[in-house]
Amino acid sequence: MKLFFIILLSFLGMYASAQSTDTLDVTIDDRPAKLNTKTGKFIFTDKAATKSPVDKAREVSQPKTLKNNLHTVAKGDTFYSISKYYGISIPQLKSLNDIKDNNLEIGQQLKIGYSQKAMVSNSKTHTVTNDDTLYSISKRYTISISDLKGLNHLNTDAIHVGQVLKLK
Repeated sequence: MKLFFIILLSFLGMYASAQSTDTLDVTIDDRPAKLNTKTGKFIFTDKAATKSPVDKAREVSQPKTLKNNLHTVAKGDTFYSISKYYGISIPQLKSLNDIKDNNLEIGQQLKIGYSQKAMVSNSKTHTVTNDDTLYSISKRYTISISDLKGLNHLNTDAIHVGQVLKLK
């Protein structure tokens, strides 16, 4: 009987210690949450539905704010959501707008796509810059990657800064 009580008390002690977690009540994005200080994971405690990054990307302010190839940053916009919405890369978006950090401000106007100069350019060549890829060049000049590779006798997707590519 004594052994039974020792086992029972041991079990109850393990159960009690398993039930006490190291959690803190925190607020994340103005929503209450529980933070597990051991794992770093958190769980929202309100009943609001959490949104996936894809859903958040769809929430970027509508193209009605796109005038003259400009997007006006609205609350909740991120580089990720804007880039996904317009189908351009984050590095391209930052490069077009001469942005070096990851900060956006509400009301800030961002160039989307390519500059007017590049859009109306009737150039027959393109000199590769640091941020260029075959994909970005193909989109800029509306030419397929395979046509670019064929015109320039490229066997791989590798290009280098200063390289002059034929476009026509």
